[in-house]
Amino acid sequence: QDGAAVDKFGKWLKQRLASGDFRLSLHARLRSGERHLTEGDIMACGKTASKVTFQPDRETWKVVGKDLDDLRLTVICDVQDRVVVVTVF
Repeated sequence: QDGAAVDKFGKWLKQRLASGDFRLSLHARLRSGERHLTEGDIMACGKTASKVTFQPDRETWKVVGKDLDDLRLTVICDVQDRVVVVTVF
C-alpha cells in the first residue's frame, strides 16, 4: 500500500466516523452493547484517532482513539459503498 494513499484514506475514514457517517454491523451492535459503547463513543474515536492502519489479512481498517470517557477504543471498519463498523473493543 502506498503510504500517502493510506494516510489520505485514513483521514477520510476518521472524518466519516467523527461525523457519524457509518453503520454498525450486527456483530458491532452486540459488542457495543456488551461493552456499554454508544455511537457517540465511536464518533469520539474518529475525532481523537491517533492511528489508522489497514489490515491486509482481513481487508479491514483499524482505528485507535478515545471514547467519550477518554478510554482507549479500537474500531474495526470495513469500507464498501460506505463505512461499516465491524467490531469495537
